Amino acid sequence: MALAAVVGIAGHFIIVRKGKVKFIHIAAVIGTAVAYSMISDVRAARVSGNEPSILYIITALGVEYKDFVHSINYLSIEQMQNYGYDWWKSSLASLLNRNLLVVFGVDKDAWVNMDSARAWMRAYGITLGIRTGIVSELYYAFGHFVYAATAILGCFLAFIVRRIRQARSVLGYVYWLAFFATFSLSIMGQTTSVLGAFVPLTYAVTGLYLLSRVPGVRPFGSSLAAN
Repeated sequence: MALAAVVGIAGHFIIVRKGKVKFIHIAAVIGTAVAYSMISDVRAARVSGNEPSILYIITALGVEYKDFVHSINYLSIEQMQNYGYDWWKSSLASLLNRNLLVVFGVDKDAWVNMDSARAWMRAYGITLGIRTGIVSELYYAFGHFVYAATAILGCFLAFIVRRIRQARSVLGYVYWLAFFATFSLSIMGQTTSVLGAFVPLTYAVTGLYLLSRVPGVRPFGSSLAAN
């Protein structure tokens, strides 16, 4: 969530304000990268019992891409499917309400457990989920059609940016900016996390919108320009 906040701030500054990149912004990005690596270091130390080292802090950044490369070299698409990986089912289960899925006889937890983090966990026989990024997920879901799938994701990201620029209310602006930040992090995360965050975000924004329809109640003001 902290990383999503950083990306959201950057999106506001670059996309909307069209500000110039300054030293403070570069320092903020580097600081975020260091913090991310240190958090990974703490997690690893708690699991293995090793003391954090500066070498691990340096090498922890970009670990998702290393896991992806390692998977490409040693794990085939068929093997990952045998380990229970199913991008479609896990994504759909993360997006839809549990009670709605029950109507169709679907166990939400069982389908969510087919996501990449848990499938890779089973593949390597460990107790922690492994994130390899959305490009890795799409490769193991669509094979060489990953290029087309990635292009579609790029178009969808462009759509989100357009919605941010065309926002007329503060509520809509915050909604699309938060979605932009969460979606952007999928490059080093997983689809189920993005969609899992999208659902409560949509609930919250819908609730605030309905509240704003009550006469005399304006949670975020009348328009973006007015604020």
